[in-house]
Amino acid sequence: MNPELLPALYFHTFWTRPQFAESGINDSALINLPDFEAVTWLASALEARRHGRLKLFTDERGLRFIRNVGLEWVYNGGISTELEAIPDTVHPAVFWSAGKLFAWRSIAEPAVSLDPDAICWHPIGAEAPVVILHTEPLESPDYCYQEERYGRFGFSGPEWDWSVEPANAGILSIADPSFAQRYAQEAIRFMVSFSEALRSQSVGFDPLGRNWADAMLFAEQRLVSMLLRRDGLRGAAIGRYDPRRQHLEFNPRCLHLWSTKHFYPRCREARVAYVNHLAQHLLSRFPAAAATLRAWQLDRPLTVESQPPDPDPPFPLRGSRDGHCRLGRIDGTVVVQDANLEVKRPGYPGAVVGVAEILFPEPGTSFELTEMRHFDELPTAKT
Repeated sequence: MNPELLPALYFHTFWTRPQFAESGINDSALINLPDFEAVTWLASALEARRHGRLKLFTDERGLRFIRNVGLEWVYNGGISTELEAIPDTVHPAVFWSAGKLFAWRSIAEPAVSLDPDAICWHPIGAEAPVVILHTEPLESPDYCYQEERYGRFGFSGPEWDWSVEPANAGILSIADPSFAQRYAQEAIRFMVSFSEALRSQSVGFDPLGRNWADAMLFAEQRLVSMLLRRDGLRGAAIGRYDPRRQHLEFNPRCLHLWSTKHFYPRCREARVAYVNHLAQHLLSRFPAAAATLRAWQLDRPLTVESQPPDPDPPFPLRGSRDGHCRLGRIDGTVVVQDANLEVKRPGYPGAVVGVAEILFPEPGTSFELTEMRHFDELPTAKT
């Protein structure tokens, strides 16, 4: 891989206004950073710094938060508070990730946008003008109504191909700054015009009865694929989406917490195994991380017994990504592998297993599953 072709800039975005859109409170101390997200954010930053310089785009409240939790030092490419200037014409509760689009608008070089819950273990190459994390299925409820809802906001012409698969933009590399500008311009135009329509109720907006979350997914993830097709450009993906696990397939290049952000708070065994493994990785690979981990009291292993009990039932079952099951009778040995890392924990009767986790039964083992929720088939390694 030619180092001259690699993007030199990686960036995080942290726009806090969506978290306080309804309350109007301006206190960064109220922002919650669970331990599993904290170690992921730190690893995301320090691994990215191995590949290039790292910058943060945030707002004033976000800067206070970053300083309070001790993450300011990781941004060797600087911290910008320009997201403070995102106009009120963008509905923050609907367009919670708008900060990324506004950040792309100000970037004038090849760059990689990296969510703080995503880790690039290796540099993102220049195998295509645009590199995404993975494609997502068009038949998903997140996307299947978008043409009907949003086509009339300037995307109904023949130049817009609604048959292309959306892109998960948890990691997004754009080599050509002019494409980044076109992407940001179209997305921001849509976010402003749709926000105006919501406020005027010209789309029948019912804040209690209708979910407009797919508007953000259209602006950030569907639109980038449609723009690539419109402009005749090629895209590439780092990984693949696993429909059985409803998660990113294991690959050596990256990690993305994604739906496990709902799972870890409800399964302390999985959370402790993940946090301990990643904290140990940070301590061994990045000695400078020790002070930050010490401040978070994560410089020594957590124990399951020290954590609050799991909620019962463990999942509110809002959708398939909140699915789970429990192990029932086991004759033999079953090991449960984490959804994001090759970290394994012993299975036992009553253990909660997440939809994205994988079971490894030893040869000859038989077992039962109970409380199957949203599972058609549990991912199980062949032995």
